[in-house]
This record gives sequence, structure tokens and C-alpha cells, in this order.
Amino acid sequence: MDSDLYEIAAKAEKPDLTDNGDQIREMLRTLLADRFKFAAHRETKQLAVYSLVVGKGGSKMQVVKDEPPGDPSVAFGVPIAFRNMPVVGLVNYLANMLGSPVHDDTGLKGRYNFTLDFCGPGERPRRGKQHLIFSKPSRSS
Repeated sequence: MDSDLYEIAAKAEKPDLTDNGDQIREMLRTLLADRFKFAAHRETKQLAVYSLVVGKGGSKMQVVKDEPPGDPSVAFGVPIAFRNMPVVGLVNYLANMLGSPVHDDTGLKGRYNFTLDFCGPGERPRRGKQHLIFSKPSRSS
């Protein structure tokens, strides 16, 4: 099989996805269509959808200031530490992990440091930890 490798360098005016993710995606679609004749189609289908919300007691996370952003530190069986991450980063991570869309209904702005520590089915979260609870997802089209 023949293949070609391309390196694409592009820069958005505001690269922060929390502000203009739709604009960046549209720019990327246009770039791929113009330069590589790439075509895609979109379709609507019924999927399970999760919603990330703030618990009854309100958010306990503190906004991070003056700290460089970092990628999540991931190791099998170990809690995942997120540094200077906007909530949209957590939403995207959870959507990829769950294989279903996740909506950010927290209303939280800014960047945060937090750790995810997963427990298996039937296991109880460790005492003193804040909890993300997944309930039966709603249906959306």
C-alpha cells in the first residue's frame, strides 16, 4: 500500500478550546477539504448522553492561577492527575473513556487541578474523596 505523510502547521487566533472550539473545528474541516480534498458527512443518531453537573454542596475545586498547563498523568490502576485543566478537558476525557457524549452542565469557568481515582463496579469510593457519580445516561439525538 502506498501512503504519503503530511505535516500540517496551522495556528488559530485564540487556540483555547474553551472559547472557540467550534470555530477551530470548522477551520480544520475547511483546511482538509481545500488542501487534501477530504470529504466527510455528518449524521444524527440516538446515543446515550452523560451530563457533568456540580453536586448539591457546590464545587470544592479552586481556580488555578499562574501555573503552566499540563497533560493528564496516566498510569494503569493509578489515579489520574489533571493540572491546570479547564472543565472541557475533563468532559472530553470522560467522553473518550465512556464512548458516549458528555455535556458540561457545571457552569464552572477557569482551570483547575484535580485527580480522578476510579473504583470498579460494587466498590465504594475512598473516604474523604469528592465523587463523580455516573447514573443511567439520558437519550439524545
